[in-house]
Amino acid sequence: ASAGARVMNCTVVGNFTTGNGGGILRVSGGVTNTIIFGNFASGTGADISGTAGFGYSCSPDLEQDPLGSGNINQDPLFTFMGSGYGLAHVFGNYRLTAASPAVNSGWLVPEWSLEFDLEGNRRVLEGRIDRGCYEFPTRQGSIIVYY
Repeated sequence: ASAGARVMNCTVVGNFTTGNGGGILRVSGGVTNTIIFGNFASGTGADISGTAGFGYSCSPDLEQDPLGSGNINQDPLFTFMGSGYGLAHVFGNYRLTAASPAVNSGWLVPEWSLEFDLEGNRRVLEGRIDRGCYEFPTRQGSIIVYY
């Protein structure tokens, strides 16, 4: 994140760099409620380089509460991880499963209760916000087939 930039409620996966920080190379700014997982760097930090300024985020490169609060370093347990990195990345399903440590464990800012996730679901369900770009459970719909 560049000077003063904020990354919030994002999911960063399948990226590749020949430098440091395959998912996020943080110089300044902050990262909140974001999952950074399954990236690659030939330098340091497959997912993250520069861990200061992270809060309530999820990545194996984050120690438990390094310099931010509420960080976790567990597998986010996506529905389907996908494979590969960069241009060879095969997309997965980055919605959270019921067993995900990212469900209902994010940092809630009151005005986010009026926001929506990437699929149009309310950001706040069950009184808490999830980490990443999708809120669990995802919207359930109906398929109507006419014969």
